[in-house]
Amino acid sequence: MKICSKCKSEKGDEFFSFKKNGVPGLKSACKECHAADVRARYAADPEPRLRRTAELRKDPVVRGKINAKRNQTRRQQPALTLLRLAKVRAKQNSLPFNLELADVVIPETCPVLGLTLKWGCAKRQIDCSPTIDRVDPQKGYVKGNIFVISWRANRLKSDASLDEMRAVVAYFEAALGVAVTATNWRPT
Repeated sequence: MKICSKCKSEKGDEFFSFKKNGVPGLKSACKECHAADVRARYAADPEPRLRRTAELRKDPVVRGKINAKRNQTRRQQPALTLLRLAKVRAKQNSLPFNLELADVVIPETCPVLGLTLKWGCAKRQIDCSPTIDRVDPQKGYVKGNIFVISWRANRLKSDASLDEMRAVVAYFEAALGVAVTATNWRPT
């Protein structure tokens, strides 16, 4: 049993947090009082906390650690990375989002171009990087409206409609004098 320094009531040890500064023992204020104190402090002046976080992120050592962790996650959990990036884009563009990790299935090869899908370097994507594509862009990132294709295929598709894509294929077929397929046409 311990007496809280804030509310002055006697409570069991389970109501107190452990000290994090290396000194063994419990904090003097109970968890409830400590949480209320922290909320009041940050409500009064949230800027110091935000400034500290921004300054830390500018530190090259901290930035390096953040980047290393991000790159490790990208390599080990590519579906999770695609899901997180899609969620950010959905929020930025005010699009619906209800995907879960199980909805992001990364095939071995791009279903459009047949490229073997793999991650590029940390700084940029490469043609065979997997990306989430929306079948109907207006529906957003929702179940049944996405599939994973290569970055190259996604760029080629971009925001073109089906009719526009057919017009491009018809143009190349006329210009080349043959039916255009994935095997006989390669971009320059």
